[in-house]
Amino acid sequence: MDDERLVVEVEKYVELYDQSSRHYKDNSKKVIVWRAIALEIGSSGEKSTMVD
Repeated sequence: MDDERLVVEVEKYVELYDQSSRHYKDNSKKVIVWRAIALEIGSSGEKSTMVD
């Protein structure tokens, strides 16, 4: 996986890293976002784990 490409994709979704985002604590939204990122970078996301 290209780390730089992953960083670029994550930067598009402030709810993943900006605590002031109204969606920051919305885990359902984060799951949707991570799936979208996985599609963009060509990953299934299967090896990834989400920590609560």
